[in-house]
Amino acid sequence: MELPVQQLTRRFGTATGANWQVILKMFWECWRLKREHQHQIQLNPNTLSGINQIRS
Repeated sequence: MELPVQQLTRRFGTATGANWQVILKMFWECWRLKREHQHQIQLNPNTLSGINQIRS
C-alpha cells in the first residue's frame, strides 16, 4: 500500500545526515546501546526488532 507524503521545506537549521561525524557518532551510539543492553535484547521472529524489549 502506498500513501501520499507531503514534503515540507526545512525552516530552521541545516541538514547533517551526510556529515561523516554525524554518521560515525550514530554507529558509535548504536554499538554502545547494543553493548549496554545486550542481556535485555531477545529477538523474536514475530517482531521486526528486539529493540522494543528495552523500552518495557
